[in-house]
Amino acid sequence: MELFNSLLRLFFDVFIRSTFISVPVIIIIWAIFKGKVQTQNALAIIKWLLISHTVLYIVQLVGEFGYSYFGGVEYMQYIIPARAVGSYAIFYWFMWVSVTLLPFSLLIKKLGRNAYFLFLVALLMNLGWLFELFVIHVTSLHRDYIPGVDAYLLYPVEISVLLEGVTCGVVAVVIGHFASKRRDKINVTG
Repeated sequence: MELFNSLLRLFFDVFIRSTFISVPVIIIIWAIFKGKVQTQNALAIIKWLLISHTVLYIVQLVGEFGYSYFGGVEYMQYIIPARAVGSYAIFYWFMWVSVTLLPFSLLIKKLGRNAYFLFLVALLMNLGWLFELFVIHVTSLHRDYIPGVDAYLLYPVEISVLLEGVTCGVVAVVIGHFASKRRDKINVTG
């Protein structure tokens, strides 16, 4: 289970965490090149990354739930219900639904091809750690942990997410564009 959790965390850190940046990059590339670059395939790549992450995440949740209840981990038997009905239950359920159920709406053909809906799903899937980052910024400013000008600069985590998002978006467009050209070339000659 530890290996699976580590691989899922790596998958999230490399691909999913930056998808809410990748989708706007793809939209911008589409707007700039207006039909000269195939972006539908890039959006399909991002869509299937989000759906595959959701399936793996549900498998992880089922495994953790079974381990916590049947494996003798006593404190976990109380944590899960406390989160589900505690004082922050609305946020827990909102994040849970946005990570586990909302990505399956991308399987609906019309929604799955809509770049703006894909952006919304990617943003909502990343809402948990974005809220956490927001709280870190606000408390750092409030408690004066970050002096002066440094308070308004990006943290290294944010810079890496921006770079990963732009890179992932451009790579998805390049792969999608050349896959489309290759498919067209095969259809013409075949």
